[in-house]
Amino acid sequence: MNIVERARADLKLVGECWPALQELLDPQAWAPRQPSFLTAEQRAELDYQARIEQWERIDVAPGAHRDAARAEFIDLTAAIRAEAYEVADTIAWALIRPPWLPHTRPRQSIDHHLEFAHRHFGQVTDLLVSEWVVARARDMAAQCGRALALAYDGQTLKTVCPWCKGGLAGTPSLRVRILPHGDIAVICESDIPCEPPSRKTGTWWKGRPAWAFQDWTWLAKELHRDDDRKRKTG
Repeated sequence: MNIVERARADLKLVGECWPALQELLDPQAWAPRQPSFLTAEQRAELDYQARIEQWERIDVAPGAHRDAARAEFIDLTAAIRAEAYEVADTIAWALIRPPWLPHTRPRQSIDHHLEFAHRHFGQVTDLLVSEWVVARARDMAAQCGRALALAYDGQTLKTVCPWCKGGLAGTPSLRVRILPHGDIAVICESDIPCEPPSRKTGTWWKGRPAWAFQDWTWLAKELHRDDDRKRKTG
């Protein structure tokens, strides 16, 4: 995937995520969260703090008010909107042509800016402008991914590695990692050496077994079979 294709893929992702981000402005809408793995001690501490907060809570604290929108998503959508406008304007400047934008476009929409950038980015010949657009598109896509809890760098799969059994702690150690050049892989980051059979190892990354995106379907089936074996023998 070259830089033009990568930037276009990121811009497309932002466009697909934008309606969901708009919905999350509503405090009543369910907001996805990234999964977390806690030790028993950490969970007990958080439960204790939650109970204390619940005991001290009243309906509306003095001076507080019920928000009509989530402040964090107001800031996020404003930042992404500004970046989308700037990307479209920068490409237009590089091509010495104004971006075509209808006068009747919704005030909050970024669809036309993303569409313009997606359509015309391949015509940009200035290397510095191209690199800047790629970086901005990747940043917008990353912000969308974090906000919507999509697959992100460092995400831990909710299963134990069938080959190292989660290392000494026996905890999930398979994580999604974004590698150089934008490649994505699942890597076992166990605290002990993980050495699957060669026929079941996609590749290696810094001495750790890794499975590239195209191997994920096979890996999912392998993990599922291991879960079935555990249930039958447990």
